[in-house]
Amino acid sequence: MKRKNRSNDYPIFKAHYDRSLQIRGIFQAAYNNLPAAAQKGTADALQIAQRSGDASTDRFLRIFKQAILDAYKARNDDSSRLIDVTKSGARLR
Repeated sequence: MKRKNRSNDYPIFKAHYDRSLQIRGIFQAAYNNLPAAAQKGTADALQIAQRSGDASTDRFLRIFKQAILDAYKARNDDSSRLIDVTKSGARLR
């Protein structure tokens, strides 16, 4: 199945990304670890958020976390630590 051209997705994601340190952290960590899952999770989160009609960044963050987890699971990888670390930031020893 071919994905539709969703050229309006970038500004929507960028707005949430700019408003939320946690979204930035999750996306960057996910992309550094498994770029394909980060891209898939982001695209899926945008589609779900647009269908729900709730454009708040708080709502998008909840959707985004789950979409990243699902995208990682689809690739037999566990991203739960990635989500947990970005809740409060990484702790340096």
